[in-house]
Amino acid sequence: MGLPEDYTLPDNYNEAYHLAGDGLVVPVIRHIAKNILEPVLAASETAGAKVA
Repeated sequence: MGLPEDYTLPDNYNEAYHLAGDGLVVPVIRHIAKNILEPVLAASETAGAKVA
């Protein structure tokens, strides 16, 4: 998702673990926001409800 296909992870396990996590989190959050949060907020605004 967030890392190129040809990206080579570092030999150090901890560094590789952190880099892989950083590369995957943003696209997942973007997907959740687009497909869940934004539709819920739009529906709330349409219904006239206030979102805290």
